[in-house]
Amino acid sequence: LLNTTDKVLDMDSGSLWTPARAQKPLVGSNLLLAVEMLARSLCPQDQPFSFVLPNVQLQTQLLGPTSPADYRVSFPTQPPLRAWIPRHSLAPLSRNGTNVSITSLVLQKLDHLLPSNYGPGLGDSLSVTPGLVLVISITAGGQVFNQGEVIMDFGDTDGSPHCVFWDHDLFQGKGGWSDAGCRVQAASASPTTQCICQHLTAFSILMSGHTVPQNPTLELLSQMGLGASILALLMCLGVYR
Repeated sequence: LLNTTDKVLDMDSGSLWTPARAQKPLVGSNLLLAVEMLARSLCPQDQPFSFVLPNVQLQTQLLGPTSPADYRVSFPTQPPLRAWIPRHSLAPLSRNGTNVSITSLVLQKLDHLLPSNYGPGLGDSLSVTPGLVLVISITAGGQVFNQGEVIMDFGDTDGSPHCVFWDHDLFQGKGGWSDAGCRVQAASASPTTQCICQHLTAFSILMSGHTVPQNPTLELLSQMGLGASILALLMCLGVYR
């Protein structure tokens, strides 16, 4: 299934995927849902394993039952993607000597296969993702857990990004991006942006599709205009005084 998914993500979206999506609008969301279900069903019992393809990367990790440490994972994508789950979110899962299994899966080029549906407060079709979707699944004692704090770093981003996940229930079941339970924070001592979410699902980050190029002349004019405005306000205050 992962090999097939890798091939599907490499397909020419214009000639093959667009007609399929026109006939069945749910096909992109259903593909993501199938991959999420696969990630939840993987539960290595003896040793962790990994799976690397051009568009699909998967890593599993086993944590011991005694006070598991922070879970950290990184993927050599473009931009690089890192994620970690704090110890306090994993500690309640390892009761009664239960091992904790965590599966992390990254899909590339998925953004052009999903419909351009955005939940409240996320703007419009001008927003884009970097083409990376992260799926994390936690299994302990044969049970899948959907809640837990996860911190993600999608690399350097421009503009005002939004941390989002794919909500399969939005738009009458067609699915769409939502930022419920997620927030953005600047990484300490780093120019990157971190996403913090309180649930486990398919994550990504939304950015403005068009960045404003930096122009020293425009910046100088802006600073001069701001300076003149402040000076005028001070003169106005002085007159009133």
